[in-house]
Amino acid sequence: MNQLSRIAVAGLAVVSVAGCAGLQYGKAQKMTPQGSAFATALSADYLALSKAEYGEGDYRDSDTFAVRSMAAGNNNPPAPEETSARNLPSEKVGELSAARNRLVTALDASARTKIPDEAARAQAMYECWMQEQEENWPFQQDHIAACRDGFKDAMAKIEAAMAGVPAAPGSYLVFFDWDKANVTSEAMDILKTVTDTAKSGSYKTIMATGHTDTSGPADYNMGLSERRAKAVRAALAKMGIDQNQIDTAAKGETEPLVKTGDGVREPQNRRVEIAIEQ
Repeated sequence: MNQLSRIAVAGLAVVSVAGCAGLQYGKAQKMTPQGSAFATALSADYLALSKAEYGEGDYRDSDTFAVRSMAAGNNNPPAPEETSARNLPSEKVGELSAARNRLVTALDASARTKIPDEAARAQAMYECWMQEQEENWPFQQDHIAACRDGFKDAMAKIEAAMAGVPAAPGSYLVFFDWDKANVTSEAMDILKTVTDTAKSGSYKTIMATGHTDTSGPADYNMGLSERRAKAVRAALAKMGIDQNQIDTAAKGETEPLVKTGDGVREPQNRRVEIAIEQ
């Protein structure tokens, strides 16, 4: 087979594969969603994302959102995507992990039933943000911003509607930039949820445990994790939590969230874990 023939065959193979993609959107379009208000709203929001990606010729992501639309339409709404589901820029993993933690906290605290439309929109916009951030095209930065802002707008409405509603007991995560101990704006959003949750019920203590990734010397990382925990403690105190009821601990690089080798900059390991202890 000569080179021209090989190219022709390869081209036909690509067309054939492409022709098989994008079929899920048509199936999702024909479906009549059933189930809870949250499930039906989520199905519609996923379908809108599938339609948008189909229009851009991104049939892979169109199929992904269409399949999730059909699952929600069958009253089996999927959980928000994990950050590991997408090949994200390393510097964005911490921000998106914090966003997911904020979303899951609200969903588990009854947002699905109390404010289902905004809960569905928040989940869809979070996954839209993830999808656009994975692509990260220079000419589509406005797409990333639109999804991110849509998520934040929905979350603000959810948290306003749920003011005073106790969240499900559990832990929270806030993430840090590499070699930094300053609390980011995204982390402050999580700390506000922690504060509101603590104030809405009785609690004995709030435990803030600092962690680092494995880049840098172990003794330095121990000190860095301690500074991160104390920064969270100070931020919570400014929000009205009694500082005497906030304990801190430092783990350095000894308890990574994501297992790595030594010397690896892993955004999900640069964190403080917060637990409200009853």
